[in-house]
Amino acid sequence: MRSRLLCLALVAPAVSACADDGSATTATASEATSSTSADTSSTSGDANTGSDASTSSGTAGSSTGEPVDTVEVQGDAFAFGPGTMVAGATVTILEFPEQTATTDDDGHFLFPALPAGAAATFAFNRAGYPTIYTRTFTLPAAGVLERVTFQAPDDATFTALANIVEITPDPATCQIASTVTRVGKSLYDAGAHGEAGATVTITP
Repeated sequence: MRSRLLCLALVAPAVSACADDGSATTATASEATSSTSADTSSTSGDANTGSDASTSSGTAGSSTGEPVDTVEVQGDAFAFGPGTMVAGATVTILEFPEQTATTDDDGHFLFPALPAGAAATFAFNRAGYPTIYTRTFTLPAAGVLERVTFQAPDDATFTALANIVEITPDPATCQIASTVTRVGKSLYDAGAHGEAGATVTITP
């Protein structure tokens, strides 16, 4: 099966197809936007840190036996259409492959105890959808990382979008088409897509 990868940004929710070379951009948990990459799908999301550290921080054992502070991470999987969530998707973390979560009927997922301050790249997997990756977050030192989001078109929608923007997904390259989120809005807001006059850049 041909590998298909999509890259998206919530500041600029985009549809793109790229090869997965294992690289990822890094974002601190305090940043309000997060780019995402997907294996044949599009995604978008933002992330906020919660202020109540007592509800999410704790300790876990490290490989050396020393306790490690932990934080809670939660988010949601949106379908490509407005107001529709994706249930039954598996969310994993590239840096912690032993950690998995499943989206509930409302598309919500939760990781109750991840190492504070660690890097974490989240991946969305569900039959009929391309695999999607977020950017790499730096988890907060305490508290909750909220609104880690995916926006996932199913395979048929992805193919239709690729045809609309006249790209042929190529596993060796990356193609991106963006719709910029309106200033002050996120995927949780109605009418979030479409900001005229925006300039989108990518590095490198």
